[in-house]
Amino acid sequence: MGADISMYRPEFLSRRFMPRISALGFRDLNEYLAFAGRNDNERRAARRRLLVPTTEFFRNRDVFEAFFGILKKPPFSERKKLTILSAPCSTGEEAASLAISCFQNSIDARIVALDRSLPSLRLAASGKYSKKALSKLDKNEIKRYFKEDGPHRTLEDGILKNVFPLCCDLGSELPLKTVDAVFMRNFFIYLTDDAQKAVIGKVKKVLADCGLLVLGKVERLRMDPAEWKTVDLESRIYMFRRGGR
Repeated sequence: MGADISMYRPEFLSRRFMPRISALGFRDLNEYLAFAGRNDNERRAARRRLLVPTTEFFRNRDVFEAFFGILKKPPFSERKKLTILSAPCSTGEEAASLAISCFQNSIDARIVALDRSLPSLRLAASGKYSKKALSKLDKNEIKRYFKEDGPHRTLEDGILKNVFPLCCDLGSELPLKTVDAVFMRNFFIYLTDDAQKAVIGKVKKVLADCGLLVLGKVERLRMDPAEWKTVDLESRIYMFRRGGR
């Protein structure tokens, strides 16, 4: 499948794979994966089971409000252009929400949207969403930031041009040199403790000094206080201090 499943928590793997394993009559995950390795269709299906496509526009709006309140202050307000990473981005609703918020707050930024799923990234690149996907937005937001596109709505070009989808397995090195902020929400809950540490290590390599990391509200990571300053505990926003200053 091109994935290291050892990074996922056993309970997550069980939840995602056991119904299929039972349906096919296999005894355990190893037996099922051996079968999937010989069957192209099953391998693609197994790969999809590792992905969690849950996403929505402006999930936890209070987090967006807290985050952009921070960006309006130094050192971020002193930077000409920001780079904000959304990962994993799925079909791009979070990345689009960040781009819209940047426009609303007059912040010049590019939003890099990372995911391992090419079909999801194609949707993110198109900026095309169903009415159901837009149900959490109010009518004024839909009218202002989306244009009619048959049964769908498409993100306005002026917003979409600032979203850059990029294929990446988050178990690998992040394909960026420096970013000012990382939205990585509700991803670590699926990973083992060792995998969490490894991914945080990769984030630290690309996050600028005083850069921000935004986690999901339900996530509880062991953040080294010498490196991470809690900026907003309720919104799970942390500031990285390179060199442990």
